[in-house]
Parts: sequence; structure tokens; C-alpha cells
Amino acid sequence: PDSQVHVHWKGAAEIVLAACTTYMDTNEQLVPLDDGKVEYFKKAIEDMAAGSLRCVAIAYRPLKGETVPTDEDELSSWELPEGDLVLLAIVGLKVCKSNVTS
Repeated sequence: PDSQVHVHWKGAAEIVLAACTTYMDTNEQLVPLDDGKVEYFKKAIEDMAAGSLRCVAIAYRPLKGETVPTDEDELSSWELPEGDLVLLAIVGLKVCKSNVTS
């Protein structure tokens, strides 16, 4: 059977966004990222950064199950495919201050 897995990425919002070609909208539909939407997301990142938030993006890429290694040795040397990511979210994280107790 043709199985599919979703390999997830998280990282600096600008870098992850640049690797995305689509995004998942609020109706869970995949929508192509056009120039206008890229600018919309970049503005959101800039606005969050201006508010002293650290911006992180979360994305995924569907892959055929048989192309993803399951052996630990193979996995450690596996090169993740680049590009064609689906943007799931951009979040702004407030950096914890060192004098704040949890």
C-alpha cells in the first residue's frame, strides 16, 4: 500500500516561509502561496518581531512512507528534502527573562 507520512519543520519564520509553496487555511484547505500572501505573512513576522517576539514557523511536507528511513543509522544520515513545504503556522514567542521564576 502507498503510505504517506508528514515530515514537520520548525524554525526561523523567514527561512521556513521561504521554503513553503502552499499554506493551510482556516478551512484546512491547501492554498498556493502567491506574492500577496507571502508579503502578508512577512508583514505579520515583522509586526511580531517589532513587539519583541521571536518568530517561529511550523510547516510540513508529505512524503511517501517508503522514502522515509525507519532504521536509526539510515535516519541519522538522511538528508531532508528541501522546499515544497506547507505552512501551518507562524507564532510569536515571548523570550523568558532570566529573573522570572516558573
